[in-house]
Amino acid sequence: MEQEREPRNPTADVLICFALVVVTLVLYWPVRHHGFINYDDPLYVSRNTLVKQGLTWHGLVWAFGSMALDNWFPMTLLSHMLDCELFGVNAGAHHLVNVAFHVVNAVVLYLVLLQLTGARWRSAAVAALFAWHPLQVGSVAWISERKNLLSTLFWLLTIGAYARYAEATRRGSGGQARPYVLALVCFALGLMSKPMLVTVPFTLLLLDFWPLRRFEPATLASRPTSVWRLVREKLPFFALAVAFSALTIWAQERSLVMARKVPLSFRVENALISYLRYVRKMFWPSDLAIFYSRPASWPLWLVLLAASVLAVVTVLLFRRARQWPWSLFGWLWFSGTMVPVIGLVPYGSHSMADRYMYAPMIGLFIAIAWSVPELARRWNVPRAVPSGVTVAVLIACAVLTGFYVQQWKDMETLLLHVQYLPHVQ
Repeated sequence: MEQEREPRNPTADVLICFALVVVTLVLYWPVRHHGFINYDDPLYVSRNTLVKQGLTWHGLVWAFGSMALDNWFPMTLLSHMLDCELFGVNAGAHHLVNVAFHVVNAVVLYLVLLQLTGARWRSAAVAALFAWHPLQVGSVAWISERKNLLSTLFWLLTIGAYARYAEATRRGSGGQARPYVLALVCFALGLMSKPMLVTVPFTLLLLDFWPLRRFEPATLASRPTSVWRLVREKLPFFALAVAFSALTIWAQERSLVMARKVPLSFRVENALISYLRYVRKMFWPSDLAIFYSRPASWPLWLVLLAASVLAVVTVLLFRRARQWPWSLFGWLWFSGTMVPVIGLVPYGSHSMADRYMYAPMIGLFIAIAWSVPELARRWNVPRAVPSGVTVAVLIACAVLTGFYVQQWKDMETLLLHVQYLPHVQ
């Protein structure tokens, strides 16, 4: 059953945004005393001469014309240069800029979900989980992960602009061009922050399914022309995604040559198991680490179990798509946006990374936030029960986040924490 849109309440919206800002700042405020770590930070900032010089013409040309960092993300490099222009090589200030981006992302996520669904408290729950979940610490407390924060901001802005375009199209009153172009520009800027955003065109199609309701599952067979229309309007987005995918593969060619020695069969096995490991760490965020080494092999029974669970969950959600569209939407958001980093295209020697869940986790949060109240309603559970559980979960997340933030103080503290972890979590 689709929830009716809640009435406008600007005061409640302001208070929710205020809570998101204040609690997130309190949790991450200790990073102002944190330093650089010797993993990517020297490459991106602390020992990068061009970045440390701040905003210079030579640095600008290098940011847009160099593939020296095995990637092309000029917007991210420019943001680091701006930090150095304003604060020098002050690690604490760089950290606080990361926190500011995370705070903005949480608020924008809430506003975008409210715009799309009109469900105030469910949107607030998703935004709070996103802001305070301990899996996010690696993206926020690590200066080098600025690309994650910046790209997600542009991703959310793309969705917000696309929602306005879809609404203008539905009304047929004109004015569709401006939000459409804005969405395309934000998408391009996101890709220039981190190429992981190549899956965004698919997420826009997911939005057409739910919550925008621009097509129903039955339409795929009965009205293929209307579905093709939705795909056709995304062609510029797909063109950008293909172009940036090719550029990324070219930039990472040296790393990929080494990684291709990993057999495709193992990559598939690792991807299947990683999906479940990511879900497990979302529900039970223990033993988080900066690096998870890749094992020599995975037990066959574990691979078969992972494949079976993923298949069963996907089939069940497709079968319930008409009654509970948000569940399929959230699952496909998560599983689809993880494809570029799940390990099928090998890069590096890690088997997974907490930071990859920064934006994909939003899909699972949405599926949970919309499903729990519906289950409570069907089972006649008092509304206070899911509300109380939500508050308890958010408090637990905040406590764990505060703990893990301390582990990122410096490289010595981080390694002291990591050394007690097994090689494969």
